Amino acid sequence: MVQINKSENGLDSLDIAILTHLQEDGRKSFKDIAEEQGVSSSTITNRYNRLVNEGYLRIFAHIDPYRVGFKTPAFIGVKVQAGYLEKVASKLAELTEADYVAIVSGNYDVDVTLSCKDSEHLLDVIQRIQKIKGVVDTQSTIALKIVKFNQANVSLLTEFS
Repeated sequence: MVQINKSENGLDSLDIAILTHLQEDGRKSFKDIAEEQGVSSSTITNRYNRLVNEGYLRIFAHIDPYRVGFKTPAFIGVKVQAGYLEKVASKLAELTEADYVAIVSGNYDVDVTLSCKDSEHLLDVIQRIQKIKGVVDTQSTIALKIVKFNQANVSLLTEFS
């Protein structure tokens, strides 16, 4: 059975175990998770619903961009004029092609990960980005081959606490 202690992020060891199981196999049954954790299925169902309702967990299909036709993934560093950071980041987040948008430190102010069908599509998106008020400069990097594409491994929370 899992030891239950709440951490500063509001998750306990059972929550982390549930998230870890779902990361390994998103279709794993609550019954199987419950048996492995030594709790009832209803406990797993209740915890799952809380994790979803509180925003710890979102359910979506994780597709392989190459296999479905996005042959030109790219990373764009965006330099922003002072006073426009939040506005530019919000506009970038509205791009349908944007998979990830983060305000960052370093040479650029915002990092954007894009999924584009081909180089023409990417050029169109870059031109749209450069027209956003407050964008000063962009730096584009095209991914030639993605070796690993994953999310944060939640099981690390228990290993390094």
